[in-house]
Amino acid sequence: MPEAAHLADVLSHRLRGLVSGIVGFTDLLLEQLPTNGQRDLAMRIMESAQRIEHVVADLKHFTREVTPEPEEIPVSVLLSEVVRRLPDEIAERLRLDTDSARRHAVMADRYLARDIVLHLVRNAAEASRPPAPIGISVTYDARTVCIDVMNDGSVSEEARLHLFEPFFTSKARNLGVGLPMSRRMARLQGGEVRHVEEAPAGTTVFRLEIPAAAAA
Repeated sequence: MPEAAHLADVLSHRLRGLVSGIVGFTDLLLEQLPTNGQRDLAMRIMESAQRIEHVVADLKHFTREVTPEPEEIPVSVLLSEVVRRLPDEIAERLRLDTDSARRHAVMADRYLARDIVLHLVRNAAEASRPPAPIGISVTYDARTVCIDVMNDGSVSEEARLHLFEPFFTSKARNLGVGLPMSRRMARLQGGEVRHVEEAPAGTTVFRLEIPAAAAA
């Protein structure tokens, strides 16, 4: 999608300067405001401006051209890299199936696979309230390794129909490209991302299916 990628680059360049100006002027304004209420409103303006940057970053990430570079990666190493990049408040909620992770390896692009699992974990964290746990389990079926990310809660019937449609989201702060982007990155590596319909009642499970390494 070269035209979309070019548009995302142009938007990012133009908006970055505008957002930086809003944040800078708001920061100066904070020093002049006399009441806590006024300062709180100014902080909300600053946070809203910064969210624009996050949305544009998601758009750039979604439209970029990618060529996977597969290599053999132990699942335990992949999950360790995911945990290191999570905020502490999310990492503390993780429940990892470390035994299965140590037994299997995948043939995948290290960075794409890591980013897919990172998104699924962050998505699970946003969809459940702390301190509810986020489970990660690993299974091996024929030539495929499945990494399941589970959280408490359920997906509405309407959302289930549109989960992998770009720009569909129930979260006002998000652009709605995380799941579609994760699925695209998985398919580029011969894998898949899907919502597990047969998940236990009261839980939501998203699964990354990725080719197993020959030794797995």
